Parts: sequence; structure tokens; C-alpha cells
Amino acid sequence: LIETVIEKTDKNNRLTYNILDSPSGGYKFVFSHEDDGYYTNSTLFEFNLTRIGGYETVGDFTILQLLIDNANDNDVINLTRDYTYSPELDTIDFILINKNNLTINGNGHTIDALNQSRLFEIDAENVTLENMDFVNGTSQQTLIYIWDDSINCLIDNCNFINNNPDSNYEDIFVNSQNFAIMNSNFINTTGIAIRLTYKVKNVTIENCSFINNTYSIRSAGNENILISKSSFINNSAIELSSNAVIIEDSNFTNNHGDYSGGAINLIANVSNISNSIFMNNVARYDGGAIYLNGDVFYIFNCTFIANTANGSNSYGGAMSVKANNTNISSCDFFNNSASSLGGALYLDIQESSIVDNSTFRFNSADEGAAINWWGIEAILKNSTLLDNKASSKSLSLDGDIDEVITIKFTGGNNYINAIYSSSGFEMKDVVYWNGEIINSGNDRPIRNQCPGQNITLEIYDSQDNLVRNLTLVSDGESKVYYDISDLPYGNYSFKAYHLDDEYYGYIGGLNGTFVVNRSHSSVNINIDNGTEFYYSDCNISFDIFNKTTARVIITNYDGSEVYINQTTDE
Repeated sequence: LIETVIEKTDKNNRLTYNILDSPSGGYKFVFSHEDDGYYTNSTLFEFNLTRIGGYETVGDFTILQLLIDNANDNDVINLTRDYTYSPELDTIDFILINKNNLTINGNGHTIDALNQSRLFEIDAENVTLENMDFVNGTSQQTLIYIWDDSINCLIDNCNFINNNPDSNYEDIFVNSQNFAIMNSNFINTTGIAIRLTYKVKNVTIENCSFINNTYSIRSAGNENILISKSSFINNSAIELSSNAVIIEDSNFTNNHGDYSGGAINLIANVSNISNSIFMNNVARYDGGAIYLNGDVFYIFNCTFIANTANGSNSYGGAMSVKANNTNISSCDFFNNSASSLGGALYLDIQESSIVDNSTFRFNSADEGAAINWWGIEAILKNSTLLDNKASSKSLSLDGDIDEVITIKFTGGNNYINAIYSSSGFEMKDVVYWNGEIINSGNDRPIRNQCPGQNITLEIYDSQDNLVRNLTLVSDGESKVYYDISDLPYGNYSFKAYHLDDEYYGYIGGLNGTFVVNRSHSSVNINIDNGTEFYYSDCNISFDIFNKTTARVIITNYDGSEVYINQTTDE
């Protein structure tokens, strides 16, 4: 503390302090008001300024510009304090960096734009910004702009916090080649954290975190983008258009896509995504975690948990892929869902599609509980598909009821209770249907199979008594059967339904009637009213030539009360 001055404001509520006699150097001014009975204690505002000799006074951002102007190519500028924008003394224009091979080391200090100013404009090669925090950027413009010829720029160990460019602007605008950002964090940016223009080639984003940003990364027409060892939490989806993209060893959690792709929307030629986790991402349309459109994609050793494509007609709970060639290997898909097609995967592939060594469990969709495959015939191998749930589509009688009731069940999967495919596929070493079926060779599954499904059949007699309550299991043709010769002659009604379970939703609505016609005899014994009768003493003999059902009914004289109603099969 150099000096404390107590002054009264003038009639215009202004306070004047003369700094002309102060020596050159940097100063921090704090203006406050103490409780005087009229107004309470309050710090009104504070700012930094620097006197550089004579009568000239400048703000912090001007000092930064002077430091750069006075530097040479290949210099290192070490910051020794924080720098804060001064509205009265600094311009809102960029601080221009135009020295090649220049490094600015912030040494952990903060550059604060007070939501009013831009930061750096880089128009030089091999510039490095490191070890500093950039906070409170302007709501109107880009914070850091890297020009076309500014190749080989690096941002390392920096934090971008609470910057507020609107949705058309960004923390970093890159328009050059060979750009890298490492060990850095973007938190609470209301615009775009990083924008890459179509001129950009060779980008590395490594060990960075993007948290609570409106948009994390947007690009258009780039080549060679590497995103590695980074975290994306609660942002809008990455939007990339590039000839080659590699995403590896990264985490995507709680992100959301306004269109397709909750975590990643990628249009590319040849791209790889590997060793990454995608959890709780949501897309408005297709691809709860990832939307891919292009030529060749490789997805390896990734985990997808509880991602959702939640529009009214959305595809691919975890991924939606439209490509010529796709290879998905060593991936796990759990609890993903799509409102329409492909609980885990929606694949529209034209040339080659392989899913290998992967696990699908507890995924759900209207059709294709685990995978919905379109286009070219596909290959599925070394994989497990269990407890994936599609809608039940129909439950119907298959033919007339003669001696047998035949009911056919149709679900939203047309292969192995997990997949809907337009062209079929080849499978090898696949576990499916409650783990009870293991295919250990090359096989082509039969279309429209829904085996192993429990169908409940209830049969009622003419007096609406439930006489059969059966749980029947569908065979390889999705059918269940019941031989009605098991029933006594008479008129019957029935209803059938599939209860909600791990594979399909509830469906009912199948009702009908049938008649069992069989030769029969009847014996009536009439007892005078008021006469004692002990039915245990009554013996009636029959000569039985075929299967016979004997029914004993004892009622009062007009049948209004039933004392005994028993059936015995012989």
C-alpha cells in the first residue's frame, strides 16, 4: 500500500486524484466507500495502470502490447503479475503478436478482459502461449485469433474460464496449419471454445478438458485432426468436417447435440475413434453419442453407456453411421436407446460392414434392439447380444384352429432377437437368446426369427371358467402351439399375450373362440326334492375305447346351485 486518500466527490459525483507526480511503474487503484450513515461499505471498482514516464499513463493491456513490441524474434516474455483490462486506458482491439518464435510464459498469472475486450491476435510463426489463464473475454468478438500464415502455434497449460463470446464467436479462432493445444481447460464458454477453418491442417488437441461450454470444437473442411487424452463434459457436440480424424483415449459424458451426434458429429473420409468412453450423451436426432458420415470408419475398444437418440423418429442410440466401409471392434454397448431404429447401432453401409468382438446388452429401440443394419450384407462375429429390447409388432393366429392352436409372434427384430437387417448377415461365434444359443461356425441366421419368447395362452370354457393358463415358448419360426385335443368337448374362448420382458414389449389383443367336437355320452340322475343322496354310493361303469373325459356335476333341482363340478381324464 503506497497511499490511502480520503476525498469527497464533487457536485457531479466525481472523484479526482492527481497521479502526475507519481514515479513510473505499475499501480493498482481501489476505490471504495465506507459506511457513513447514508451508504454502506462498498468497493466501487478497481483497475490497474502503468506510468511509463513523463505524463503518459497506460493500462495493463497496453503494457502487454509494449512488452511484445519491444521483444525480438525468438524471445521469451515472462509475466510477473496479473493483467486486467482497463476501460479508461486500454483499447478493445487485439493485443498483436507479430514476432516469430516468440514465447509468452504467464507463470500462472491471469489475463482478465472484464467481458469487454479481445485478447491476442497472432500474426507470426512458431508462437507459444503457456502457463496462464484467460478469463472474462468479451461477449462480442473472438478472444484469440490465429492468422493464415501463423503456422506452428502452440497453446500449452492454459485455462479459458468464463469467457462469453456469443454463438458466432470463439475463444480461439484458428486459420493456419500445424496448430496444437495441450494440457489446457475450457470452462463455461458461452460461444465456441475452438473453431478451425477450412484452411487448417494438422491439428493436435491433447490432454485438454472442455466443461460446460456451449460449443467445444467446430471445424469445416480440415485435414488431419488428432484429439487425444481429452475430456468433454456437458457441452454441445463436437462438429468436425475433415479428411482424416483420430479421436483416442478420451471421455465424452453428458454432452448433447441439437441435431445428430450427442458427443461427436463427424463428416470425414478416413477416421478412427479408439479407447474412448461415451456416457449419457443425447442427440436430438440420430446417433446418441456419435454421428458419422463419410467413407471409411474404424471404431475400436470404445465403451458406450446410456446414450440416447431421443427424437420422435431417431436412429442409433449409441452410433449412427452412413458410410462405405465400417469396422467396429472390441466395443461394449450397454443401456443405449433410440426411439426408432438401432438401440445401439444404426449402420447404413454400402460396401463392407463388420462388427467383431463386441458386447451388446440392455439396449432398446422400436426395431433393431441392438443393431439396425441397412445396405450391404454384413458380418457379425465373436460377439454377445443379450437382453436387448425391441417393440412387439404382432401376435396372430397362424391358420385355422382344427386340432391345434398355432400362434405366431413378430417383434421389432428380424434376426436373433437383437438385430433388424434389410439384407441379412453372416455370423460366427455369436452368443444370443439368453446365452442359450451359441453359433460356433459360419452361419446365416434365418430371417424373421423370434425364438424363445414366452407367450401366455388363457383358455376359458363356456361358463367363463379358466381351464388352461399356459406359458408357451416360441420355436425357430416364432410360433407356439397348443393341442386342443387335451380339452373336453365344448365351446371355448381364448386370449393370448406377450408380457413385457428383456427382449420385447407387451402385446396382447389376440382373442378368439373354438369348439372341441368329440363323441360323447351323458348320464343324468334325478333325485326327488327333499330326498337324501350320498353321491359316494353312486357307481356308473363305462367301456372306454379312446381317451375320455368324465365330468361330474351335482346341482340343486334347477341348476342354480352347483355342489360338485369335477373333471377326470382317462
